[in-house]
Amino acid sequence: MGRPKSLENFSKSPVATRVTDPFRLRLKELAIRHPDHQTLNSLMAEILFYFLKEKPYEKGLKFQIPGSLIEQENGQPVRTNWNNFNVFLPDGLKEEMKEEIKRLHSEGDLSVSSARFVYTAIFWWLNIVEPENNQKPTIYDNLQKIHGPFGRESKKTIPTEEEILAPVEGKKGKSGRRKSFEDLSKTPVVTRVLDSARRRLKELANHPDRKTLNALMTEIMTYFLLEKPYQKGLKFRIPRFTIVIENGQPIQTGWKKLNIYLPSPLKDKMITEIERIRTEERILVTPAHFTFSAIFWWIATVEPEEEESRAYYESLKKTHGEWKNNKSVQE
Repeated sequence: MGRPKSLENFSKSPVATRVTDPFRLRLKELAIRHPDHQTLNSLMAEILFYFLKEKPYEKGLKFQIPGSLIEQENGQPVRTNWNNFNVFLPDGLKEEMKEEIKRLHSEGDLSVSSARFVYTAIFWWLNIVEPENNQKPTIYDNLQKIHGPFGRESKKTIPTEEEILAPVEGKKGKSGRRKSFEDLSKTPVVTRVLDSARRRLKELANHPDRKTLNALMTEIMTYFLLEKPYQKGLKFRIPRFTIVIENGQPIQTGWKKLNIYLPSPLKDKMITEIERIRTEERILVTPAHFTFSAIFWWIATVEPEEEESRAYYESLKKTHGEWKNNKSVQE
């Protein structure tokens, strides 16, 4: 299996926790993407390694509680979408985790169990270090720089999420892309939206000043970054999963992936703002959350479906100028 030597001596007894089916699927995807892993256990060893080194729970992250396998509804046991998840760690890493939990207990936090510790490490990794729509692995790279590489370094190139999950492209001749948007970033920002929101976006994209969905999203993101409604009471929205598990069966939720191609300078500006929010405001926002929140704000507030007046939209242009003339779009 090409397992790193540091991972050969796994403990014979697992650390048991619980995860949802989407989390399990995401972990398996990451294990495949990383040439140095190849197994779920080696990925989990890396996650725990950096979790113990970085100690994000001392920097604002709260320990998460994994859900129950069964809940009571109307006096009847009902199966949830949480499942047992057994993690086999190298003996040394497992002992280090036990010592850290003992230290937390000695400092007064008796609520931290090994199941809660491991699940929080998974939660941190999938939401902060390698979120589903991660475009810039800066946090992962920083962890390696600060704490050293885990296992052995791979000489292979790790495929991007776009290469693994990208849908088959349609005919480029129908895109109608404006000249000012030819230099869009090659890697999309991936979020999820309801079908109704997607239809509304397409409707708004038919405006003569836009013509394409990417042009509309560039306008939305430009004003979202300039206006910063999240500093004026707007809460960041969390897009839902495209599939949930009910009674052991995958069910479509009505949410679909939306790939958004922004001009490179605007995309970089967005990533910088997200990193600022994470570090300064301690809000665990991802590019998917940020982009979906921008869409939610625009559709609900700036250009709502049944609103004839575009007063708010016009005020944005007066306050911040025409979006097409903004440097973050042009440069």
